[in-house]
Amino acid sequence: MRGVFLFSLCLFDNVQHQIRPMIRDKIRTIIRFMFADSKQSHLIKTSKCFLCIAVVACCLGLFVLFQSCLNTKSENDFARTIHLEGKSWNLEDQLGIVYDIRVGKEFLFLRNKLDETLLTAISLKDKSQIYHFGKRGEGPNELINPGPIMVANNTLRVYDAGSRSLKGFTLEDNHGVVCIDKLLQTNLTGVISMTELSASTFLISGIFPEGRFGILDKTGVVTQYVGSYPIDEQFPDLPFHVLGVAYQSMVCSQPNGTKIATITRYAGAMQIDDWRSKDSSFENVSFKQRFSPEFTTRDVGGTPNFAPSKDTRWGYLSVSATHRYVFCLYSGRLQQSDEKFNSSKEVHVFDWEGNAIYQLQLCQDAVSISVKDEQLFALIEDPETGYDVVEYQLPI
Repeated sequence: MRGVFLFSLCLFDNVQHQIRPMIRDKIRTIIRFMFADSKQSHLIKTSKCFLCIAVVACCLGLFVLFQSCLNTKSENDFARTIHLEGKSWNLEDQLGIVYDIRVGKEFLFLRNKLDETLLTAISLKDKSQIYHFGKRGEGPNELINPGPIMVANNTLRVYDAGSRSLKGFTLEDNHGVVCIDKLLQTNLTGVISMTELSASTFLISGIFPEGRFGILDKTGVVTQYVGSYPIDEQFPDLPFHVLGVAYQSMVCSQPNGTKIATITRYAGAMQIDDWRSKDSSFENVSFKQRFSPEFTTRDVGGTPNFAPSKDTRWGYLSVSATHRYVFCLYSGRLQQSDEKFNSSKEVHVFDWEGNAIYQLQLCQDAVSISVKDEQLFALIEDPETGYDVVEYQLPI
């Protein structure tokens, strides 16, 4: 009988440090009470033995269930998941290879690659009106290697990494491209993403030794570097070029607001920062990280490095925003041949304080998303018909 008593306490003590103290003390009291009277009959003692084991087992079961709920919430802290059915535009094979999409006032813009052009615009009113522009070349109105794209009304701003310049293409319905402007020229290299802060100021992310983000003015000069990378406790002294690749970031600004949303491709991180132009302050509002990059390779000097491999888990793929919410396309898949790691049906929705609002489940895997008012546009890739756009109505 004493052995059962000691077994019960030992079994309970193995997990008691993870249970709230008040509940822990109550359970210990119950166990001791059951074996307190040594004059009880053998039948009563035997019954209490089984009862004691049942109590401990029940407590352990509740504990495991409780921990499971906590673990689930830490991985998926959204109150609800909403399944959406979308409407395909049925563009078939008219788009070439598409990398990104952005929605404007009257057009959906695509950064793509065709034989001679690198940009496409599709009228939101009439999907049959498709304009291919952005001729490939080194001329003043041509593009070498377009990267980040931004949209303001019917103007598409494109940062061309090849010429290190920002160019603007303005379209009018039924007229196509009517104006091409070179907005700025810079000597900066390593730009990965860009978003507009004001009419003459941009925030850029990339691989910079001075900081995680740069504030770029209309003359193409970085006036200041802001922000920092998350510190990995295992590798606290990683060089900037390793962090820049591992925490490859895409940025998006709040329409008519001061906040910036940043997502990372090789880490499940989403953060909100507040940029105040009056005093040039850049303050973090929220930071959420589901997992960190895997620093698995080492260079000649022994410094941990980062190189995507089959064990690399992809995080966020695309970000778009309205004045109220941030929409983040999330993968969470490993970079393996049998996984569609660069696409997903899962969209995480946050407010501009970083609070998780809800999760959207799209009807098809998307490569990129863009949001306008109550509509979400998703770029999909079909192995048979090529790229297409699926339009969703948002539940907001």
